[in-house]
Amino acid sequence: MARRDGRGLRRERCRGTRYRSGSKAGPLGGWRRVMELAEAIGFARGRSQGVLVTRRGDGRPQISNIAYALDPDGVARISTSVSTAKARNLRRDGAASLYVPGSSFWSYAVLEGSAELSEET
Repeated sequence: MARRDGRGLRRERCRGTRYRSGSKAGPLGGWRRVMELAEAIGFARGRSQGVLVTRRGDGRPQISNIAYALDPDGVARISTSVSTAKARNLRRDGAASLYVPGSSFWSYAVLEGSAELSEET
């Protein structure tokens, strides 16, 4: 995928929502907030599995479980073959979101950005 120089998911924007653990956690009684980019990258750096969301040709989401690695600049990198749906979608439209789950159901971050594909090496 892409980055500034051609590989990985570029970290242009980051949106994340987390619910506080405890008795008031959850969608009915909890609170949520938007993470700062540095916090979301730190959150994602401690993990290696996530869900990549791309856009199909008809506009519907394509969701793929993936393993990723963050480079020192905070660029998420994944590996995929050229024939997968995610690769086709990203060639057509570089918009991508990486959902990174936390230790509880209510804890996660979403990294959004533009992806670029690089050739196999």
